Amino acid sequence: KEGYALLEAGAYPQSEELFDEASSYQRQKRWFFKYAEGYSNHKQYERARLVYQSGLRYFNHDKKMGLKYAEMELYQLRNYENAENVVRREVLDYYINDKDGMLLLGDIFLEWGSDKDPRKLDEAYEVYSDIISLYGQKDPYLARLLRYYIRTDDLRNVLQLKDYFYPRKKSLGGQDLVELSGYLLDKVSGNIAPADEKLLVYIEDVRALLERAVKLAPEIPESTYNMGLYFLNSKNYIPAKEWLLLSLDAFEKYPFRTKARVLNHINAYRLLGDIGMEDEEYIEAEEFYRKGISLFEEEKAAGLQGNKNVGKIYASLGDLCYFITGDFDEALKSYKVSVDTDNDTASIRYKMGYIYY
Repeated sequence: KEGYALLEAGAYPQSEELFDEASSYQRQKRWFFKYAEGYSNHKQYERARLVYQSGLRYFNHDKKMGLKYAEMELYQLRNYENAENVVRREVLDYYINDKDGMLLLGDIFLEWGSDKDPRKLDEAYEVYSDIISLYGQKDPYLARLLRYYIRTDDLRNVLQLKDYFYPRKKSLGGQDLVELSGYLLDKVSGNIAPADEKLLVYIEDVRALLERAVKLAPEIPESTYNMGLYFLNSKNYIPAKEWLLLSLDAFEKYPFRTKARVLNHINAYRLLGDIGMEDEEYIEAEEFYRKGISLFEEEKAAGLQGNKNVGKIYASLGDLCYFITGDFDEALKSYKVSVDTDNDTASIRYKMGYIYY
């Protein structure tokens, strides 16, 4: 207990010493979990690894210990190779065809494929299919297929599974509801392939799914973020701002930081800045833009690549400097980054040309 108090206070080496001393008297599994999770929450990941590894040795490859260790590597560090190795060597080697281990392995491939290597998506599908063949077509396993179809943008199969799950309110978990509602909202907002446009008439119940997601999993940032997008699409700025502010708080608190989640966090700042511009609250708008850019720069140093929405936040800051404050140097700097970050438009090129002129 003394060591954990030191951990919470940030005295990590001293907390390790007391933990090791306590372990020399008596090893209790719950304290291994508590320390490992405490270190990971404080971003002391190497220390968390050591606790998980020693716990696996001492407690005969405890399944939960292996799963928690792999989840840290997957969701907090996005270290997919390590996560796969932990699940295979520390879980599935000792618990053959364990459904929890197989589900996590499929999830690792799904996140890996969504983030870095699209070929891994096929491996996720294979694992989920193996689970269904071993344990039957049960809701948790079909829900993983739903995630796979969402990530691979297979609208037809998404709609088929949505119709299967929707009549039963508790058939989908929070994460799956968040992904499904967000995906369908994106489609009705216009981000749909020409080949799928004929399926638009079959997209129904989007608002109801968004509300279910918020009710079931308000702690998942995208649940409130998607509600903000829903109201923003209808130009209803007051509730849009309320939901997006809630999403910022959720993004800050949620421990699992995937690439897509970080980009959504940055985009929430952009959208709030745009609402501020619409309301002529320019100081507030600039504050949101700069917070979003600061977050991106911090994550970029850790390897994050920007997307079009990141480019837009730089363009929005540039527009504020160009039209409102008259700071052309700052505007030009922002426009250059926007063009280099997948947001090269004629309007931006014109304003850059005007500044040079």
